[in-house]
Amino acid sequence: MSQRLSADSQTMRAVAQLRELLFAGAFKPGERLLEVELVRRLGVSRSPVRLALAMLEHEGLIALRPAGGHVVCAFTRVEIEDLFRLRGVLAGTAARLAAERSGLAPRLVAELRDCFDAMETTLQAFPAPGAVKRYFEQDALFDELIVRLADSPRLKRLLDGAVTVPFTSSGHFAGRQLQLPPLGFLTMMQSHHRSLLDAIERAEGTRAENVAREHWRAFSDGLRHVLNSPSPSVPSEASEHELRAPATAGTDAATPVTDRG
Repeated sequence: MSQRLSADSQTMRAVAQLRELLFAGAFKPGERLLEVELVRRLGVSRSPVRLALAMLEHEGLIALRPAGGHVVCAFTRVEIEDLFRLRGVLAGTAARLAAERSGLAPRLVAELRDCFDAMETTLQAFPAPGAVKRYFEQDALFDELIVRLADSPRLKRLLDGAVTVPFTSSGHFAGRQLQLPPLGFLTMMQSHHRSLLDAIERAEGTRAENVAREHWRAFSDGLRHVLNSPSPSVPSEASEHELRAPATAGTDAATPVTDRG
């Protein structure tokens, strides 16, 4: 039994590490992923690497070559925008359910408010080193709490599948090297969080759904602006882990995983 748990643990670690490498741009689009090299790089045996490759192929981050082996996938801007639309629809449904079921889980609602307050505090420290990273980590937790409030395993599975492509979750931004977003953009995002929290606390499902959809539409518009802008220099007081957009991300051609943080 312990050997089985160890093998499962190695597989999940390999999946998480390889996914992070893909998101971080460690491989070029179309580059072949060699099992021997991944075993060395990830520090696990060959079996977990093979299982990790199969799982990431299912997620659509890598593809199976006709001649065998896997290669890194690329994504077009249209594909990313379509995924954002899907993310907005699912997030809106989750927010509606969270509001309608908020009375059943007051502790989760309290955690949601604590998370919102933490984001407020973090924004006050902008652009101190690490502030943006912490903000997006808390933002990802805010989204997670809403899904937990929605209490719908089937919806959660759909959401999990929708956020495996880079940029379809704010959590993908935590610790990425993209440009520092303007404070005004983060303030607008935070105003959405405030309205969303209020709608959930008041059990206003329709309002919560509309706010969540608008939030993801605005987030998508902001991302498009960042990716289409030249990469500016990062302020000296910003951490090297803050957000800086790659200069190559402004094209309309197929955008590889390597161009997304």
